[in-house]
Amino acid sequence: MYHYGARTIVAKSSGADGYALRIEDDRLVLRLHIDYPVYGEVVIAGSTYIPTYAWTHVAACRAADRVQLFVNGVPDACGWAILPAWSYLTSSW
Repeated sequence: MYHYGARTIVAKSSGADGYALRIEDDRLVLRLHIDYPVYGEVVIAGSTYIPTYAWTHVAACRAADRVQLFVNGVPDACGWAILPAWSYLTSSW
């Protein structure tokens, strides 16, 4: 399901559900994979450039169905991810 490369910060999957917080094209990206009712992917991508050899604080925060990405404490992107109540993603990340 995922490519766990050197730029993966954290990822977890169970069956077809899962998530991955990664650096892609030097930007912070959160990918959510949901298998119900139809397989789909939600991608929330930031726009802040993240340098390769510098410390950078990144975070993904979820409140209900709203997900927000932060880079060095500054909001970078936000989006909506409606998760089924039974999904392990609703309580484990």
